[in-house]
Amino acid sequence: ASQGGWERTRTYAEQLQDWRGWLAEGIVDLAIPMNYKRDSVVTEPGNQRRMYDEWSEFSKDNQFRRQTAIGSALYLNSIADSVRQIRNALAPSAAGNLAVGWVGYSYRTPDEQTNSGTRSGAASRALLAQALTQPGPYDAVTPPIFSSPAEIPDMPWKTQPVLGHVRGTLRDDAGVTIADRAVTLVSDASGAVVRTQTTDGMGWFGFVDVAPGRYRVAAGARSTTVDVIAGGLATTSLAAACTGSEGPGIAPPARVPSGIPGLHAFWYGQSGYPTLCAGDRSTATVAFYNSGTMGWVSGRMGEVAYLGTWVPEPGQDRASVLGGDGTNGSPATGWPRYNRAALQPAQYVGPNQVAWFQFTVQAPSAPGTYRLAIRPLIEGAQWLEDFGVFWEVTVLHPDGSAPRRTPSGPANVFYDVGDGVSAQDIHEVHEGVARAAAFISDSVGGVLKRPVAVRIYIGMDEVVCCLANANGFRIVVNHRTWRAPPAAGPDTWSAPAERSEIAGHEFVHVWQGHQGTVGCLNGPIWLVEGMPESISYRAVVRDGLIRQTALDAFEKEWVSSARSVPLRDLETSFPNDVHPYNVSWLAVDRVLAPGSQGALRAYCERVGNGVPWRTAFAQAFGESVDSFYSRFEAYRAQFVR
Repeated sequence: ASQGGWERTRTYAEQLQDWRGWLAEGIVDLAIPMNYKRDSVVTEPGNQRRMYDEWSEFSKDNQFRRQTAIGSALYLNSIADSVRQIRNALAPSAAGNLAVGWVGYSYRTPDEQTNSGTRSGAASRALLAQALTQPGPYDAVTPPIFSSPAEIPDMPWKTQPVLGHVRGTLRDDAGVTIADRAVTLVSDASGAVVRTQTTDGMGWFGFVDVAPGRYRVAAGARSTTVDVIAGGLATTSLAAACTGSEGPGIAPPARVPSGIPGLHAFWYGQSGYPTLCAGDRSTATVAFYNSGTMGWVSGRMGEVAYLGTWVPEPGQDRASVLGGDGTNGSPATGWPRYNRAALQPAQYVGPNQVAWFQFTVQAPSAPGTYRLAIRPLIEGAQWLEDFGVFWEVTVLHPDGSAPRRTPSGPANVFYDVGDGVSAQDIHEVHEGVARAAAFISDSVGGVLKRPVAVRIYIGMDEVVCCLANANGFRIVVNHRTWRAPPAAGPDTWSAPAERSEIAGHEFVHVWQGHQGTVGCLNGPIWLVEGMPESISYRAVVRDGLIRQTALDAFEKEWVSSARSVPLRDLETSFPNDVHPYNVSWLAVDRVLAPGSQGALRAYCERVGNGVPWRTAFAQAFGESVDSFYSRFEAYRAQFVR
């Protein structure tokens, strides 16, 4: 047994019973690992006697400043075998460490004969008590294990404490508790960071076993001071503050062209990108040099200059979540129109003159990175040169901490946004695609091999909200699945987060088509749909839109409540009452590719090259389809318990 071996156990990885970590942190006083092994099984590779001895050793050597007592399974063993295990539990490890005791399960069933019904519990209890307290046939070693009564062990961290503890709650300025945020304990004397913890779902945090002294407890821009004494608990409440800032400006180029016949413009510098708190505003400034031979005249159609919204986000003449006139889902920040950020500031901007355009952006409510692409135009005449100008706004968490940066969108993706689509819908699709593409780049591999189109529009009577193939995908924004996604709710996550996941899901389908052509899109349905479910949810969890614990609880509830059918039945059918997307997620995310997901790409590439899917499956994942089905059904039975 080793730390790495412990972290690969189901106890640690699936049930989250990290007793070793709890002992190390000091939040558990006594751990009793269930070291339930049959001592009579001594053949390799499944030698349970060896396993018992190794885990017993591991338990003794990983008590840290707390204690362990070794638990053994009386009901699986003969009395003689249990005596051997108890002696092992109470003996020192090779490093000289002792457990504080032994615990046997169970008093009602004290040996394997009682368990099998060949001897009464009372009779076996009497024999076990005799074997542990008196010399006899079950134990040749003297003196007996419990020749004198066992003493209750002392807990010196309680009876003779030398360290103290800190606990508190993190709230925002409105008094609402803040979950899943870092809180740092800093030595007031040295300024060194002592420890960092993360708040739980109720905003609670704690630091155990802290040396006496004065400390600063900090979260974001706010901090408070606590005094820790030996054996004491220092309690505090911390109100986290959010403070925005403006980034450095971008200087104009050293040289600019001029005298180009007609209407033309050249970028000439801009103010910096802002970091804002939710709802805060910032004034953006960008300069354009009139490099043409014609002037820009305000109020005259065909001659007046504006800044218009541009590609990639939100798209040409489309609404932005960062600013607008209050229509089409844009916030009312004083723009001339929802798709025109600014009007030329002077009545006339002649050739070789500079126009300093200004417009207001407002931070959306959700933390993240938001972008606004802009391009100058002469209204009613033409778009001027495209210099790829964009604004990037970072929206902080309520406690002032920065979110994980939302990546920019992938190459080869082009958007076709229909009339009337709101700014929020546009942003959520862009966000979902960008996050899924970044996750694929970081963790799966494979790129789009040719341009694809994403169509976002208001539909008529489409049966499904979202549909993808290798050439792109569509999102029908007025479809009920998009407007009110079933997974979103007060106990799960927000509708915007789920819509981003849906967009990411559809992008993964496009990626499948580019890695494995139609072969990766037309195989067993559970695998075709399970891939994007796994990848897209991993992306939004990694980026903080959805909490892993919420996803786990949601998937367990939906898999548990579904009509159960064998996974192989989902190769060719996908009935709603079996909750097929949830079952497919479970199959891919937790059983087929629980760690690295590079094998998913390898599978797609093989079927794309004409390899039959079952053969490609075995080559990519290292087991046959039938073997996987058997392993999955066993896993599902445990998952829903």
